[in-house]
Order: sequence, then structure tokens, then C-alpha cells
Amino acid sequence: MGEVRDAARQRLRDSIVDAARRQTIAGGWDGVRMGGVAAAAGVSRQTVYNEFGTKAGLAEELAKR
Repeated sequence: MGEVRDAARQRLRDSIVDAARRQTIAGGWDGVRMGGVAAAAGVSRQTVYNEFGTKAGLAEELAKR
């Protein structure tokens, strides 16, 4: 069961990072807002913060990709 949960969480994180990437390409990093990323990923803004902590944390994950 842990593997299923881990896979689901990774898909969630991937969808958030993908949304952030699309917004960055469209308008630059300065235009990226956590609420906008959340809406594009279909999750709450709080979920984005829970997964990445801060916008800088999201940026770090985006850079890793």
C-alpha cells in the first residue's frame, strides 16, 4: 500500500511542477503565483505549500527537472 501512496504523491508533485513549468514558460518566473499553479494543477493552494513549502522550494524542484 505504501508504494501506491508514494506513486500517487509523486504524480501529484509532478502535476504541480508541470503547471509551474507551463506558467514559467508563458510569463516568466516572476509571474508565477502559487495560487495560479494550484489552479492549473487542479489542487488547492495549500496543497502546493504542503508539498513544496515555499515558492523557492517549488523553484528548486522545477530546476531539478
